[in-house]
Amino acid sequence: MNNFRSTAIFRALRFIKHSVRNFINETSGKRPRIPVEGTSKSLLTLGTEYGGWTFSDEPNLKGGTIVSCGAGEDISFDVLFSAKYGAKVIIVDPTPRAVKHVKEIIALITESARQGTLGSLELYGIKDFSKADPSKLLLLERALWSERCNLKLFPPKNPDHVSHSALDFQNDYSQKGEFIEVKALSYNDLFDEFDIDEVSLLKLDIEGAEVEVLNSLSEKDALPLQICVEYDELLKPNRLAARRVRETHDHLTHLGYSAIYKDALGVNFLYIKNT
Repeated sequence: MNNFRSTAIFRALRFIKHSVRNFINETSGKRPRIPVEGTSKSLLTLGTEYGGWTFSDEPNLKGGTIVSCGAGEDISFDVLFSAKYGAKVIIVDPTPRAVKHVKEIIALITESARQGTLGSLELYGIKDFSKADPSKLLLLERALWSERCNLKLFPPKNPDHVSHSALDFQNDYSQKGEFIEVKALSYNDLFDEFDIDEVSLLKLDIEGAEVEVLNSLSEKDALPLQICVEYDELLKPNRLAARRVRETHDHLTHLGYSAIYKDALGVNFLYIKNT
């Protein structure tokens, strides 16, 4: 079965299944119709099937700074991106298991660099991290939100899962029951926090909070050149989620972004700032 899952036939069948499901949900109003524009840009995917992201391979990524929000227990994208472009990666996640995982991975890379064994290091089933630089992987144990505040994060229904949500959309937005309280900051706060001038790429996988973060951006901000976003609420299609995501997409369009990629699930998008 595992061998079949890796075949082109299986991927094609999965794409068809998701496409049909997305069409039904869009027709019923439980998912927004978000047009994706054709592009001549070179798209690249880095990371595992679970933790990977697709972005545009641009010269301005080399030596730049990216902000990666939502680490979970897979930072394959962050490590590979930093190694490929020599980029500083600010990993933003306050949840305890994610913090523990990120610290362990950075410590492992640091020790491998000290011993000169990065070329043989294997992480997430991926080999050769010879160009990885642990000094460029920075962990910020806070949440990204629309403002600086204390924020309640609610756990997922499945205790095996890592990600917490400020919206508690996994539990029908109830925002009741157990929670952890964390410190949050806004996108603009990051510039003072890390003394940066430009964000080459902003990655958001933050369980619904991406809507609040993106809607808080304005023309006056130093906007990221690329935005990789997972609209997590679309994993549980409903009319509220559809409206929220549609409004966010329209806001990004108003700021001068174009959506040039979405995955087969229809939840992961890549936006490029028009220049």
